[in-house]
Formats: sequence, structure tokens, C-alpha cells
Amino acid sequence: MNIKVLFFGILEEIASTHEIIFSDIHDIKALEKILNNQFPDLTRYKYLISVNHEIVKNNALLKDKDEIALLPPFAGG
Repeated sequence: MNIKVLFFGILEEIASTHEIIFSDIHDIKALEKILNNQFPDLTRYKYLISVNHEIVKNNALLKDKDEIALLPPFAGG
């Protein structure tokens, strides 16, 4: 099972990439744990998580080929 994780804004700078493919991650909580271990500076920021273009507020199960986006707070301009 592979999932694609997309980073935007400051979160992309922290990860030093726009996209990472992960395998064998079955839910959002497990993904957050891995991301926080791999990129500790992520814990300093609040961000929304979307799964296949829908914001999730709680833990959600993931399936093969899901696209997860980490969305930092947006500022108008």
C-alpha cells in the first residue's frame, strides 16, 4: 500500500520536498507519528490534513493511492 503526502508552504520548506511516497501506513495518526519523527520541526506548526481533497479532523483509515496534503494556515493577500 502506497500513499502520497504533499507538503505546502512552510511545511514544504521543513520537509525539503513537495511530495513523499510512504508505504504501509494505515491511518492518519500513524502518519503523523512518522512525520513528526522524520521532521521534528513540523510539531511547531498547526496545519490541516486533507485526504483526497477532503479535510479530516480526526483519525481516518488510509487506503492504497490516497493523497494526503498537509496544509498550513493560509493568509490572504
